[in-house]
Amino acid sequence: MYKLLIVDDEAIERQAMRLMLTRGIEQAEVAGEAVNGKDAVRLAVEVEPDIIMMDIKMPGMDGLEAMRRIKKVRPATKFIMVSAFDTFEYAREAMQEGVKEYLLKPSRKNEIIETVQRVIEEVGSERESDRKHTELENQLGRALSFVRSEWVTSLLMDHVQETEASEWREFLELGEGEVYAVVCRLSFLKVEKSKGEYKQVYEWMKKAFIERVECLVGPMSAGMIPVLVTEQNDGRTARSQGIRIVKEILQAFNRVFDDVEARIGIGTSVGKVEAFSRSYEEALAALEQTNQNVRYIAYHSSLVEPPETDMVKVEKQLLEAVKDGDSDGALSAFERYVPELRDSPEKMQNRLESLSFMLGKLAEEMGISAQVTPLYKEWVDTFQMREWARVQVARTVEKIRLWQSESAHSLLEEARQYIDSHYNESITLERVSAHVDLSPYYFSKLFKEHNGVTFIEYLTEVRIRKAKALLKSTRMSLKEICFEAGYHDPNYFSRVFKKSTGRSPSQYRASVR
Repeated sequence: MYKLLIVDDEAIERQAMRLMLTRGIEQAEVAGEAVNGKDAVRLAVEVEPDIIMMDIKMPGMDGLEAMRRIKKVRPATKFIMVSAFDTFEYAREAMQEGVKEYLLKPSRKNEIIETVQRVIEEVGSERESDRKHTELENQLGRALSFVRSEWVTSLLMDHVQETEASEWREFLELGEGEVYAVVCRLSFLKVEKSKGEYKQVYEWMKKAFIERVECLVGPMSAGMIPVLVTEQNDGRTARSQGIRIVKEILQAFNRVFDDVEARIGIGTSVGKVEAFSRSYEEALAALEQTNQNVRYIAYHSSLVEPPETDMVKVEKQLLEAVKDGDSDGALSAFERYVPELRDSPEKMQNRLESLSFMLGKLAEEMGISAQVTPLYKEWVDTFQMREWARVQVARTVEKIRLWQSESAHSLLEEARQYIDSHYNESITLERVSAHVDLSPYYFSKLFKEHNGVTFIEYLTEVRIRKAKALLKSTRMSLKEICFEAGYHDPNYFSRVFKKSTGRSPSQYRASVR
């Protein structure tokens, strides 16, 4: 329904207009009647009409002045001006105020109905446009939130190159300052929790960080939440800024959740986002030093050895073995990894939860579901924790190994077929990897390992092969062949063709004919 407000100082005119509109237009609802301009301004705020039928000449405040005042508080409201004075001056003033419809008294019934119907259609069109715009904004917001979260994971796993970092920072509207890592570990005191409860805690923590500082919040896995924070230019160091923020968050968190314990570690700042993994390791080291009484700690060099310790190296070897589906190598690295932690159950729990998070993200890159059961606070026995982690490693390796033997070949074949069919479009690595549901980084690595050439090299081969066939069998111009082969710049096409074949396109055509 569309709400209408009728403004006229003559009662009989208002009644006649009401009858015509309610009987002639099903979608019209007369939400109110005003006898003068002042009354119209008041009712416009109360009933929020979509359309106002406004008489221009009324005692006191006239229709034009009332319209100006209403537009200040309800700019989207549409006006149909009604007047018994057929004068150019009134019409001109009304048009200057954005009025698109103007009726003269007396008007025929069908003329009034048609005029109101036109304005209703305009309001309806704007409503639909606003709805689509809002829906699109919501979709983009959800997509951007996912991208931000996954980019944090890419940084942790060293999958972002320096050349990409500046572009991503600009796209994600991340400031140019230095960044540092904050790692939050959640211990759920109640073992049985629904997915909705986990999500509620994560969303609360994510919102708490975003409201207080410019940051990107990564996904939660096994109770661990990584956060990339941009250092603010407020005179504080990253250390003092981070402490202030997490202190506020923990105080608020404890007031809201009484069955979840949160502890936080803070890393030092790094100048480049591609070095974020170093700050993340520092944040983990700081997190390991927290306890029941000290819930947050900022990293400093006296806490532990520098981040690139033997344990970190072994962790990287372990993840590489898992990624390759190497069961023996992964379990061997795991055995070297665990003894470093045996003296401290809490240290072991923190590190193993971090390892579990990385295992989950490795599997997700390949489109493999790797649901991880979280460690609970009651599990203080190091043997239980060790066996829990061993199971996570073994399961992940087995899933990846099975995927590599059964799915990888078919996915890569599907990717090649997709390239062969869409080579003449603006095809990208990201587009093809999304088609086969793999992360761009892992798809690129897997494609090179299985095909012996990179994605770009294979795409170029396909395009040049097609160009050679067209040069040999058709009379198409070089420019037409350029576009048909998937290139948009004839000069660039000629350079690529010559580099691949040793001859320019015209020389090749002459030789084969």
